[in-house]
This record gives sequence, structure tokens and C-alpha cells, in this order.
Amino acid sequence: MATVDAVTPTQLFDPVEVDRQLEAGKVLPPAFYTDASIRRLEESLIFRHAWQMVCAELDVREPGQYVTTEIASVPVVVVRDKDRVLHAFVNICTHRANPIMDEAAGTCHHMRCGYHGWAFALDGRLTAVPKFAEGNLPPLETLGLRPLPIDTFAGIVFVALEPQETLGEQVGELAQLMTEAGYDFPFSNPQSGLEPIAEHTGDYSVDANWKVVAENFAECYHCGPTHPGTFAAALEVGKPDWALTQDGKFGLAAGLPLRKSMKPKFEPRTAEYAGSPYGFAQFFVWPNALILTGAIGDHLMRLDPTGPRSTRLAYWGYKRPGLPEDEVDALYKLLMYDGGAEDKVIMEGVQRGLESGFYEAGPTMAGPEAVVSAFQRQVWEALAPGLR
Repeated sequence: MATVDAVTPTQLFDPVEVDRQLEAGKVLPPAFYTDASIRRLEESLIFRHAWQMVCAELDVREPGQYVTTEIASVPVVVVRDKDRVLHAFVNICTHRANPIMDEAAGTCHHMRCGYHGWAFALDGRLTAVPKFAEGNLPPLETLGLRPLPIDTFAGIVFVALEPQETLGEQVGELAQLMTEAGYDFPFSNPQSGLEPIAEHTGDYSVDANWKVVAENFAECYHCGPTHPGTFAAALEVGKPDWALTQDGKFGLAAGLPLRKSMKPKFEPRTAEYAGSPYGFAQFFVWPNALILTGAIGDHLMRLDPTGPRSTRLAYWGYKRPGLPEDEVDALYKLLMYDGGAEDKVIMEGVQRGLESGFYEAGPTMAGPEAVVSAFQRQVWEALAPGLR
């Protein structure tokens, strides 16, 4: 039977034409959101190299606390050892490749593979092997878990598989933009009193490319038409305050003030405890992490590609002492649950339009969608070496 060669990205579009389109203010070609070869290229050139948000430091503040995740299809575990040193390892047993830690998070005295019982210390050393004397194995010290680079930014833990730059280089001047936006960095302040909120932690899937999701979250041009009873009802969405990093990788600081009708529910405590003068503020860390704050409380979010047409949104919520709990919870549900459901419908509709075969790359609005253009230029800069 004859075989059909797979279509390559350069058969789908001309890289020189992509340069022209972006320069002219148009969006990336639809193939960037639908084609499996582009998705593979992103995993190779973006996600295997980029530092990825895993959790807040406070989620692993005690010895033995751990969190598991997956980065570019690689299972990862982050754990704090008995000396309070933070580690990241490939979450795969060095014996037969079974995951070491099966739970999403927890506390342990050691890491033990459930397949054959091999046990590893919290610093990754292999410490016990059932029937070791019968195994004819190399020395235990050669069979420890594979370590991964780990670092923190703003009190948040990031891990990379094969970084080509430091975490500081990746975030660029984002910390400065966050400070200018009034952020008080509670995740890096042991006295902030932040505590996880189980009800505001989880994940959900969207049948849309991760860039469709990122671009939707990067602009509020859609907030009035899409969210009249949610975002637009609670926040001043007409003209958000925003700023972009000019060095390092793409980074965004953006804020939306509370509507006057909402302010009495939060003030005066909002100004003192919210960590931001806004009702809703977000900071976007390249390539796919969001830090949310304001009267809505404090939350982290990561956009994980699960295919060319699907994304998993993982999110973590934290309680900030001093804010009115009932009001924060109500605002969170209005914006993140109800508003999030509205976004999901829109994003999945956009994905269907991109897949229709009848969409030609359209223009972006120079003002309201300038952030979208900046994000797309960063994506293209990362992928172009594999496409030219």
C-alpha cells in the first residue's frame, strides 16, 4: 500500500508571508492553531525549553510536601527534602519507568514506586530495592531520580526540562511591571497568610488551541460583548490599564477597576489587603502562566496544550486574610465560573472557525488587541527557526 507523506508546516504557509502578515497587523495563519506538526514544533521549541509554573512555594513549604505535574509530556514531581531544599525530578522510576508519585499533591517521608517497591529519598537518591542482592544491579547511587532545573519567581515554583535561559531572563522586567501595578507579591511573603482554597483549585478542558485561550485572556476588547453580566457588570472593562515587558520574553500586567456599585462591598479593606488597586488584575508569564490578584483574591493558572485543538486549564486558588470571604467568593464565581463558561463557548467557537478552511488571517485592533499581536510575534519568534 502506498504511503502518503505527512504535510509539513512550510507546505501550509510561506514563512516570509507570515513575516509580512504580522508586520501588517494580521494574526497568525489558521494552521498555527490546527496543525499537529505545529503542535509538535511548539513542544520542541517552546515547552521543552520554557520554565513552567508548577505551584506556589507555600504548597511545598514543609519537608515531604510534593506536587506532581506534566511538562511537554514529561511527568514531573516537585518536593521539599528534610533539609528544606526544593527539588524537581522526572517522575519516572529508574527501574521500569512507572510513575513514582501517583497523587497530584501530598506529603511523604520518601518516594516509593508502587510497581516493584523501589524507594527514593526526598533528595532523589535510590535508598531501597526489594531483593537487591539478587538483582545484579549497578550501585544504588547511579540509579537515583533524574533531577530537573528548578527556580522561583514571585514566590512561585517553576521547572524547566531543557532551559536555554534562566528564569530571570525569561520573565524579563515583569517584576517591575507588577510592582508598578501595585502588586504586593504575597506568594513570596511568608507573613502574607495566604492559604490554599480547595474549592478554587482544579482543572478543566477547552476544545481549542492553547494560543486561542492565551489570546482570549490577553485582551478585554471582548469583555463587553461576551461578558455583559459578568466581567462588564462587576468591572470597568472599557479601558484596562496594561503594560508589556520590553525585554526578556512576553510578559503582561493588566488591571480592571471595580465598578462603583461593587466598591462598597469591598472597601475599605480592599485597598489594604487586595494586593492590587484593581478588582481584577492579571500578570501573564511567557509562555502560558497567569497570576491573578485583586478583589477577586489570589490565583494561579497554567494553560497546558493537550493537542493541536485542546487545552487543559489548571488553576489554584488562595485565601488572602483580611478580604471579605463571602464577597470574594461571589466575585470569583461570577468572573471565573460564569465568565469562564462564557469564554469557553467563545474560544471553542473560534477554534471551529479556524478549522473551517474558510478563514483567512484577519487584522488585529491596534489598540485593544496590541497585546495579542505582541504574543503572536513572540510565538513566531520562537517557532520561526524550525520553519525557515
